[in-house]
Amino acid sequence: MDYSEDAGQIAEWIPLVMKGRDRSQKVAATWTEMGTDVNFGEITRQLIASLAKNPISACACVRRCVTSLA
Repeated sequence: MDYSEDAGQIAEWIPLVMKGRDRSQKVAATWTEMGTDVNFGEITRQLIASLAKNPISACACVRRCVTSLA
């Protein structure tokens, strides 16, 4: 795994994230040839927030999960 705080290097790894970003802003990223880092905490927070806003989707999601486990 490689680590960098160099905006130019990071732009090579993840150009869409760096596009339009102020180059004087501090950034850091990791990169690996085998895959990417995933922030599962943030993904979970966004999922819960989405389900909380739409309880009907939450019920459908739980029903599908329970049914597929049966």
